[in-house]
Amino acid sequence: MAAKKSTRRTEILVCLALFVATLVAFWGVTANEFISFDDDEYITANPHVQAGLTGESVAWAFGNYHSNNWHPLTWLVHMTDQELFGEDAGGHHLTSLLFHALNALLLFLGLYRLTGSLGSSALVAALFALHPAHVESVAWASEKKDVISTLFAILTIGAYARYARSASAGRYALALGLFALGLLAKPMLVTLPFVLLLLDYWPLGRCCGEPPAGRPWSTLLLEKVPFLVLAAASSWVTLLAQQSGGVLKTLESFPLGTRLANAIVAYAAYLGKLVWPSKLAILYPHPHEFPFWQVGGAALLLAAITAAVFVMRRRQPALIVGWLWFLGTLVPVIGLVQVGNQAFADRYTYLPYIGLFVAIVWSVRSLLDRKVVVVAVIVVLSTLGVRTWYQTRHWKDTITLFRHTVTVTENNYLIHDNLGKLLAGEGRLDEALEQYREAVRIRPAFTQGHYNAGVALSKAARYDEAVPYFDEAIRQQPDFVKAHFNLAVCHARLNQAEPAIRHFEEVLRINPDNAQAHRNLGGILRALGRNEDAGVHFAAAERLERKSVH
Repeated sequence: MAAKKSTRRTEILVCLALFVATLVAFWGVTANEFISFDDDEYITANPHVQAGLTGESVAWAFGNYHSNNWHPLTWLVHMTDQELFGEDAGGHHLTSLLFHALNALLLFLGLYRLTGSLGSSALVAALFALHPAHVESVAWASEKKDVISTLFAILTIGAYARYARSASAGRYALALGLFALGLLAKPMLVTLPFVLLLLDYWPLGRCCGEPPAGRPWSTLLLEKVPFLVLAAASSWVTLLAQQSGGVLKTLESFPLGTRLANAIVAYAAYLGKLVWPSKLAILYPHPHEFPFWQVGGAALLLAAITAAVFVMRRRQPALIVGWLWFLGTLVPVIGLVQVGNQAFADRYTYLPYIGLFVAIVWSVRSLLDRKVVVVAVIVVLSTLGVRTWYQTRHWKDTITLFRHTVTVTENNYLIHDNLGKLLAGEGRLDEALEQYREAVRIRPAFTQGHYNAGVALSKAARYDEAVPYFDEAIRQQPDFVKAHFNLAVCHARLNQAEPAIRHFEEVLRINPDNAQAHRNLGGILRALGRNEDAGVHFAAAERLERKSVH
């Protein structure tokens, strides 16, 4: 009885230590602003979230695709945050932090129940709680889905373990229901049934042994069919959502060979960020081309680790389970189905890194009672915590975050462009222009970057410098209405009537209902004495303006 009380006391102390350490390391997020990179779409400019928890907003959450996904549970949490905190970004970040801290506690308790190893479970949970790669999932309000879905993933594993040790329909239904809730938060959990199979091997020991504990793989796989059905349904809905949002990349833009190469290199990059979490960024641009040595080296590394854990699977089963956990849970986001322009992302490590933490800790657990190892563990955890604290400061506001990103990454034309927009919005046109020019230097075929540079120069009344940028945007995208319109305005300001007329006419060819183009064109024609032609365009402008009012 005394031993049981002592163990319970130790559990409570570990939970308290984890909770406090997590809050201290991540507390900086509560002072951060929203980020002008998805947070508007998810929260600040989303009328359904802004309305809070209403019948209409709940129906919208379940009945619509938005932000290229279908994750109604995540929307409900965002709406709850809005009810509680309104526009206070710190409150929204606080709930993400509390979810993360809760995940660390549940991970510790779940692993301890699964394995009976208190120290190893505590260390895995501490690594999970303090690793800097997880800052993105906590500090970025739009990524609240990471912490919510992982909460249900850990709960699913715990419920499944209870079922595995004492089977009943109720326990199975609970595990299945928790898995469904996780999918409603983020569909990346579709490979969780694969994790449950791994846990059957270790630590549950449900396969390859004597009955009743030992069962053939076919039986265990059949047991997962309802989970796999839910995963398949979630995958299908997600595919439809991403197709409707236009973010699903084609094989023309991202060929299969490029996707495979990126997947191999990305796995190696994730290993590198695990061991040395520096130069963390909100966007790692997809390079599209990879040198042979990089792909070959990454492939050799992955093959060597896979071979090693396979050879050691009987002596160290946690190694192969943790390694395959890492590989498997990354499959939905590794880039074989390319969504967006990133090569990889810190947020994708939130659940997969648990597998690596388990593999690492269980491989050295026999050494954890040595003083030198204990000191090393304390140093590592302290270093991670401090690094995490510093990383949260990069998320202070969007400009700070983007400046950090372009500093620690290369050829990041999208972030240069987005930083330019923010600077232009603050009237810092010279700084904005510098970012736009860097974006198009990196990627000359980036049409929007040329257009944005032209707009910045126009706002600074540097019309002659703006013209070449608009010309290039139109050369790349001939029906770019805004570029034609702004180019026409530039020519008009430079008293170049003929090209101004030509581009306003091009605007009206593409969009005959552009009232402002009619009015501007009418003004130029009247100045040239072509009053009859001008009258036609003025009349069209007035008709369209009256129509828009009514």
